[in-house]
Amino acid sequence: MSFFTKKKILVTHDSTFHADDIFATATLSLLLEDNIKVIRTRDPNIIASADYVYDVGGEYNLYKNRFDHHQKGGAGKRENGIPYAAFGLV
Repeated sequence: MSFFTKKKILVTHDSTFHADDIFATATLSLLLEDNIKVIRTRDPNIIASADYVYDVGGEYNLYKNRFDHHQKGGAGKRENGIPYAAFGLV
């Protein structure tokens, strides 16, 4: 990582850790080569300014790097009918 490279801001929910946000963080850390800063919050202003948002924010949009599964109707299901969690969306 270059000294001048801006870290990507990753946002997930605050409070209790869950497997899907832990694995999503680990996956993004690998993909972004540890060039990250993780913020755990539900503050909409911080969420709006993040590079990647997962398991919070109420939006699934691959093109905007938003990976939540809590919105009404969920964020899709696998072929076997099991709904995606944040990790699966990432």
